[in-house]
Amino acid sequence: MPMAKREIISAVLLLVFSGLYIWATQYIPDRTIPNTPGPSFFPIVIVSILIVLSVSLLIKGLIRLRAESGVEALAAFSRTAFWMLVSFALFLGLLQPLGFLTASIPFYASLMVLYGCQEPVKIAIWSIAVPTALYLLFTQLFQVLLPTGLLGF
Repeated sequence: MPMAKREIISAVLLLVFSGLYIWATQYIPDRTIPNTPGPSFFPIVIVSILIVLSVSLLIKGLIRLRAESGVEALAAFSRTAFWMLVSFALFLGLLQPLGFLTASIPFYASLMVLYGCQEPVKIAIWSIAVPTALYLLFTQLFQVLLPTGLLGF
C-alpha cells in the first residue's frame, strides 16, 4: 500500500480516536479545589495536539496521493475508507452484545482484507492472535474491564 494511503488512513483513525477521547473525558467529574485545572484539562490539551498533528498528516497524505496517482486512486481509496468505517461501525455495534474478543476477531480480519491481505491462513491466524493478545494484555496486565458478551469474554 502506498505511503499516501497509509498516512490518510492513520490520520482518519487518529481523528476518530481523538473525537471519542474528547467525548469520554467530558464525563470526568470536576474538582472542587479553586484555581486548579480539572481532571479533564490535560487529556484535552494532549488530544488537541493530537488533532492538529492528525489534520497535518491528513493534508500531507491527500497532497501526496493526488501527486502520485491522480483522481482514480482517490476514488478507490474513498471506497476502501468507506468500508473501513462501515467495519468500525459494525464492530462498535457488536461490541456490547458479543464482547470485546468475539467482536474484535472479525473486525481485525476485515481490516486485514481491506488493507490487501489475500492469504486466508494468515488472516485467520493474525485475526485471532492479535485481539487475543490485546484482550489478555488489558484484562490481565492492566486490569481493565473490557465489554463481555454472551460468551463471557
